[in-house]
Formats: sequence, structure tokens, C-alpha cells
Amino acid sequence: MLEAENSFEIFTEATIRQNLYENKVFKVVSPFFLLIKHGEVSINNEEDKIDSKTISVFSKEGIINFTGLSPDCECILIKYDRRYIRSMTLKLDLLAAFKHVYADSQPSFFLPTNDFNDLWFLLNFIKQQIADSQNSNLENHIFRHLNYSFLYMAIDKMNHAVSFKSEPRTQQEKLVLNFLKNIQEKGTSKLKVSDYARMQNVTTRHLSTTIKEITGMSALEIIHSLLYSHAKRNLTETDKPISEIAFELGFNDPYTFSHFFKKQNGLSPSEFRNNYQG
Repeated sequence: MLEAENSFEIFTEATIRQNLYENKVFKVVSPFFLLIKHGEVSINNEEDKIDSKTISVFSKEGIINFTGLSPDCECILIKYDRRYIRSMTLKLDLLAAFKHVYADSQPSFFLPTNDFNDLWFLLNFIKQQIADSQNSNLENHIFRHLNYSFLYMAIDKMNHAVSFKSEPRTQQEKLVLNFLKNIQEKGTSKLKVSDYARMQNVTTRHLSTTIKEITGMSALEIIHSLLYSHAKRNLTETDKPISEIAFELGFNDPYTFSHFFKKQNGLSPSEFRNNYQG
């Protein structure tokens, strides 16, 4: 089965209207992104209305009820499996991704026409590729890169939206945001979860519980994912010896680094570099 069928789905106003006609409601499990080109969308029994030329992010776990579309509404929605989107956002700017993907919020952003059209075109292109898919492993790889491009572009454009307030809304969000900042600034394999907890004067258990609740990942998983990401970048973008990369990332010796790296993807650092260089 094509990875796309499990990892993400795309809906347009036609599907939403059909569900509204048959069931009076269109239910979508978050997380998802909604782009509205024309008209407006009503959710939660018309308590909330979203206008045109906006991108909206629904990230809080739960079900969102679409209860109405204006007659002229033209929209597209991409819904992700939560594990799929987490794996991709770890490759992005985590601080920016946290604000839009993990935080307990449902922000909507008015975008300049050119910015909106870029995202609209990309989502429709992904939709067309799904329709033309022949169910191959190569297409799975292409879909992942297309979705990565959409997430990168969407987060970048939302980050530049004037209306965005970057301050975390809750103490939990603040704790997670500071954790991510500390990892990016100080992250090495020598620092444990307990070290990051001490940086914020909280217990290891409290930090771990909060991280898991907000992101769905453990603190250690995030630390390892970022270390692995840094390792891959060094292996593919530099000619540094593997031993130098190992020490820069805080490993005591190349063997420990190789064991860590192979545990992530089944390849040793040298095998990974050789495969990349072809």
C-alpha cells in the first residue's frame, strides 16, 4: 500500500460539501492544514468562521467538526498522521515547527497573495500526484519530499505573518520551547534529560511528562533525533573524519558514535556516507 494512503490525505471543498450534504458534518482528526482560497468555512456549529486567503493549522489532538461552507468556498485540506508529521518536523527548524505544529493552538494566518498561491499550487500538485500514483517505492520517497517542502514552506510563511505572536501560551508550552532552544544551543550526547531539566529548575519527571504530553515524543527521542540529524548533516555536507564528528557531538569515541548512528537507520556512519556519495 502506498505510504501516502497511511500518512496523509487531501480533501477539497467538493468532498467536504458531499459529507455535509449526507451527514450534516465533516469530521477531521487533527493535525491538519486548511487553505481557503475563496469564501469561508464554518466549524463547531458556526461558532468559528475562517475567511479566504488564509492558512489555518489545527494541531491539538482531537476531532474538528466542519459544519458549513459558503456557496463560493474553494478550499483544500491536508491531514497528516501525527507520527508522520513529527518525523518530518524534526528535520525543520524545531522552534518554528513547535509554534505551529505542536503548540495547543489553532492559528489562522492571512497570507500575501503570492505566498498563498505558492502553498495552494503545491498542495494541488501533491493531490494530482496521488491521483496519478502507480503505488511505487520511488513515489513514496517523492511524496515525502513534497510534504517536507510543503511543511517547510508553510512554516516559513507563517513565521513571517505579522499577526503571529511568538510567545508560548501556557507554562507547558514555555517549558517545551525552552527545552528545544537548549537542545539546539547546547545539545551533545553528553547531556542527559536530567541536565535539561536542571536548566529550567524542574524535575526530570516533570520535564519528561510535559514533553511527552505536548509533542507525543519522549525527551530522549527528541534529543536522539536531533543528534542523528546533526550527524547526517555532517556526514553529507562536510569531509570531516567520522572521529571528529563523533567528538563534536559529544561521543567519547567513534565506536560509541557508530553504535548510536547504526541504531537509528541500520547503517554505520561510513556506510551512510558512502551511499550518499554514490
